Amino acid sequence: MEEETDGRTSGGQMGGRNMTNPQAARPTSVSRRSFLFGTGSGAALLYASLGPADIATAQAGRIASPVDGELAVNELTIEGALTARCFSSDWSSTIELDFPLSIEATITQSGDLGISFDERLFDLQASIAVDSGKGLTLQEARRGAGTVSIPLPRGKHVLYPQASVRSLFPSDNIAAPVGTVVRAGNSEELGRRTEVGATAWGAELRVVWDVVGGYSYPASVSIVSVGPSPVPVGTVVLARVPRTIRPLLISDSDDSLAIQPLRVDGDLSHYPIALVAPLPAGEKLTVQFTSGQEGAVVPSSYWLTHVPQVSTQFDDASRQSARDTGKYSVAPVTASGSSLTNASTLGGSR
Repeated sequence: MEEETDGRTSGGQMGGRNMTNPQAARPTSVSRRSFLFGTGSGAALLYASLGPADIATAQAGRIASPVDGELAVNELTIEGALTARCFSSDWSSTIELDFPLSIEATITQSGDLGISFDERLFDLQASIAVDSGKGLTLQEARRGAGTVSIPLPRGKHVLYPQASVRSLFPSDNIAAPVGTVVRAGNSEELGRRTEVGATAWGAELRVVWDVVGGYSYPASVSIVSVGPSPVPVGTVVLARVPRTIRPLLISDSDDSLAIQPLRVDGDLSHYPIALVAPLPAGEKLTVQFTSGQEGAVVPSSYWLTHVPQVSTQFDDASRQSARDTGKYSVAPVTASGSSLTNASTLGGSR
């Protein structure tokens, strides 16, 4: 039984919702404990959704604003942020922009607090949680094109916008991305925006899984360059399999790949395959494996870490320019599409 997999399906919906609600809805009460529990879970998902952890991170900073304008703000403070990462339209640089996780504002004259942001990078829910000292309430915000605002009375408030980072690949080169701005009267705070030079490249793994003795293993492993620049030399494709199907034998390989020595770690065998020449955009390199039962070691029990997996490894310098394809790691799945919890017979793949 053979079935090819190329990792999770990636893609991004460019642009964002453009909804207008001129009237603020009646606030809905919610306990601060419940809200923080929910946002904590959401934040964990947001930081893992881009594949490796360098794509989505938390940044924190405190910036004070002077009292000025028709809506005086004694202090406007941004606490923590979601970070979106994209490339410039010509792929020559990587750009990171922040969206606040929470905003503290002390208002001395009633008025609107607004946030402008790039809808191509961030998605914002219709309600904002507000703590004005009497517990959290969910307040529906007024929406515009890349803007959101809510009215605030005098006093001290903490706002928790409910935002997420959009999946951009394969349209991850963005023309003139707009930085986030928080405004209250004549006072405003700017979200962090950084831009550094890059040589944009990307790769996708495609694996054909087979079964021997009831256990799945990668019969064919391919790395595909999605460009625009080549996959850099030194990139390593690592096949990890339970020792129940050891040893794997390389039956065919491209000359641009170097098979490194087998490494054994407990119940797992690791097969590193290094790229020894740049892989231009649109090209593919493949390694074919065969398996035998001789020398196999049968673990006493199986855990999630025993599930076969193929992943990509590269250094920090290459990581800075890597596109978030979402397909740098591949594992087999059950027939229902769930991840395997042990090294049982392959029912599906992804």
